[in-house]
Amino acid sequence: TSLSHGGPKSTSLSHGGPKSTSLSHGGPKSTSLSHGGPKSMSLSHGGPKSTSLSHGGPKSTSLSHGGPKSTSRSHDGPKSTSLSHDGPKSTSLSHGGPKSTSLSHGGPKSTSLSHDGPKSMSLSHGGPKST
Repeated sequence: TSLSHGGPKSTSLSHGGPKSTSLSHGGPKSTSLSHGGPKSMSLSHGGPKSTSLSHGGPKSTSLSHGGPKSTSRSHDGPKSTSLSHDGPKSTSLSHGGPKSTSLSHGGPKSTSLSHDGPKSMSLSHGGPKST
């Protein structure tokens, strides 16, 4: 199932079966959500205070908040997770567990997400008018 809306506040929804769901909203405060099954979840919000959360299963959790003072955390359990935040305009997250997930946010106009699990999925957003 997929849904795309290309208005001023672009919205795209993709569901690739019980293990893969992706939602992206490209409005002024870009939001992207990916859930790769019970063991892999990531959430990114690209508003003025960028926030990204990744949970890679019971043993791997990462949280970053990109407010005026950038913060990043990485936990390298059996399911590797890494996150970096380069200020209010750039956020990236990658998860190298059995269900690979990566997310990149390049400011209010560019968002991309890819999921390489059993049911491959990719999403990119090229500004408020292009999805």
